[in-house]
Amino acid sequence: MQHLWDVLDKQVRSMEAPPRNLQDLKDLLLTSWCQIPQHTFRDLVESMPRRVRADLAAKGEKQKLSAVGLWTVMAKTKELTEDLRLRIVAAHKSGKGYKTISKCFEVPVATVQSIIKKYKTFRTVKNLRGRGRKPKVTPVLARRIVREVKKNPRITTKAILMNLSSAGGNISRQTVQRTLHTAGFQGRRPRRTPLLQIRHTKACLAFANAHLDKEEDFWSFLLCFGNHFHAGDVKEVIVLKAHMGLASSLRMFRNLHEAESNWSWYNP
Repeated sequence: MQHLWDVLDKQVRSMEAPPRNLQDLKDLLLTSWCQIPQHTFRDLVESMPRRVRADLAAKGEKQKLSAVGLWTVMAKTKELTEDLRLRIVAAHKSGKGYKTISKCFEVPVATVQSIIKKYKTFRTVKNLRGRGRKPKVTPVLARRIVREVKKNPRITTKAILMNLSSAGGNISRQTVQRTLHTAGFQGRRPRRTPLLQIRHTKACLAFANAHLDKEEDFWSFLLCFGNHFHAGDVKEVIVLKAHMGLASSLRMFRNLHEAESNWSWYNP
């Protein structure tokens, strides 16, 4: 398409007498358009969407895919502004006919008729909602997906799809994820932490012994020493902060370590 307009631009620039008004420019463009070689139009038609090609084929018997026919087909992709639609409706309310409005605003009569018909039906000239593709997830289906997650927060999208397929739903995993995100549900995984080795446990025990006799004022500079651990069947959680009795927490840590040396660390 860009090549076609380049050819048209060269033909217009090569003329000696430039156009003096808008009508002369339109006539000049149409004349130059008709002088473009036929094979260029055929290449353009092959690259067009199927709908436009079907329209051209329907008119091909009379126009033989001529430049004028292609010009009229390609000019149907313009959408009128909302202000122009309101002016058309105002002109119709003032008593003007369809043909008069068409000549006044340089709009086809069929377009004027459709705008006025739409205004009489919906009392508006704006683009109506629902012009695009209809959503595959209905409100009922969206509520069911949310109920599945509330019932089992650990459920996966694959399991949700299996439950929906048994009920006749046919959507993708990405659609399920978008539905859950819209409802405020975000999938999260716990942070993976490396397994502690023996030297790590010894270092923690050495830290506890070294700071066992520290006063509470010393810990006011320490924001958090927040590791969770369990020893055997006895699970204890120690969150060390400036106001939670750090000395007693360290004593508990040392006692648990002496009672059970095979303990592991984990994050909440």
